[in-house]
Amino acid sequence: MPVVAFNEDEDWFARKAVFRDLLLRAKEYVVSEADRYELRAAQALDILDLTDIPADQAKRLALAVRSAAATFRRELETKEDKTTLETELIPSFQELEEQLNAFVD
Repeated sequence: MPVVAFNEDEDWFARKAVFRDLLLRAKEYVVSEADRYELRAAQALDILDLTDIPADQAKRLALAVRSAAATFRRELETKEDKTTLETELIPSFQELEEQLNAFVD
């Protein structure tokens, strides 16, 4: 699973906002300026393509996004009054975590 993107069927504004939030959270898990640059580029392009970068960097970014998705998911799971979108994001983030686990293994 070398590409992280959201389904085109989702509301464009919501999709972009969630993806942006996920990437902002992922920045907390990286230290390299090159990795931060890739996350900013992904935010601008609305896609994170892990096949287009060196394998070691792709692994670091996959781990960062996986950690961000896990944190985001746990926050949503414990939230009491979830929106429909937030409820739908929980299994989506879980699936993303699993796909990124497979990518880094």
